[in-house]
Amino acid sequence: MWAREWLGKKVIDLNTGASLGRIIRLVADDGRMAVLYLVLRPGDMRRPLLALPFRHAYPGNPVLAAQADCQALAPDTPCWRAWIHQLPLGLPGLSAQEPAAGRCLDAELDADGAVLQLRFSSGLTAPAAAVACVGPEAVILSHSQPSRPEEPEALPRAAEASTPPSISEAASPLLGRVITQQLTAPDGTILAQQGQVVDEALIDAATRAQRRVALTVHSRPAQEA
Repeated sequence: MWAREWLGKKVIDLNTGASLGRIIRLVADDGRMAVLYLVLRPGDMRRPLLALPFRHAYPGNPVLAAQADCQALAPDTPCWRAWIHQLPLGLPGLSAQEPAAGRCLDAELDADGAVLQLRFSSGLTAPAAAVACVGPEAVILSHSQPSRPEEPEALPRAAEASTPPSISEAASPLLGRVITQQLTAPDGTILAQQGQVVDEALIDAATRAQRRVALTVHSRPAQEA
């Protein structure tokens, strides 16, 4: 997924369907080659900004996350201390081999937030391992034409990142809830009938069909159904 696709996305609680806010910033590591946090602005402007670890966000429209993984942005938090580190979006690209590549338009991220490649306004792409951010410039040591480059070696940061929780582990509060109305996939496939009890197989099926939000909204705890 490309970095700019995250910006402006609405984030909702995967357990309750409640809105957590919209993504306004991607905070990176010191080398600006891996996203560590997504910064959310709640709908209520009186509430503080929230920091969501990238590895705890499930991409989509809207993005899914657990409210328990969000932390209020405060001076004593890791996200606050890394606030100035952003991806090199907008930086001019200087190449050791060719004339200027233009400004950096976007960055492709893997599931852990590590940058795979950078895309520049001239149409060139460069593997992240071949780009060094020096002051206000992105120095390109090698690049390719705008086709997907070979998979670069895993960045040390990505290798150190802990494995994201499994879907069933993150969705455990949904287990045992009762479906309140028939749930279907976008292609019309019936995923669940009214009265059906939510189990791990249904959670996985709903997530694959991008109906996780509907599963949350159209289910109730067994004692309330």
